[in-house]
Amino acid sequence: MEIDEIGTPILKYGTDIYGKEILELSSKNRNSPYIGTNSIVMMEWEKDYMKQLVNALTIDSGSIVLEIGWGCGYSGTEIQEKNPKMHVIIECSSTVLKRAHKWAESRPSVKIIEGYWQNILASDILA
Repeated sequence: MEIDEIGTPILKYGTDIYGKEILELSSKNRNSPYIGTNSIVMMEWEKDYMKQLVNALTIDSGSIVLEIGWGCGYSGTEIQEKNPKMHVIIECSSTVLKRAHKWAESRPSVKIIEGYWQNILASDILA
């Protein structure tokens, strides 16, 4: 299995047979215990669903939002439309982190924390 520097299976961005964005486990991870017969982590069709989930929340300019896993950024982009006071993202995939950091450059309320959410929440990093 191909893993990154913190032991996370490598993810890759790509497109499906219809040309729609997907995030999936690298083909070198096909025998990973993290997958069965499906290697897909996120697909573009989920974008509207994620938007609806965020819109069901009462996020406003006074909100502090914790997002666990950034994926393709669908939820994060919608969260930012609400202009929260702070938007903390916990992400462990080095592939996803590269894209998320670039995305966050123009969003001053975003703070990205690298690592596994279980470790972060068990620490005092968010205190």
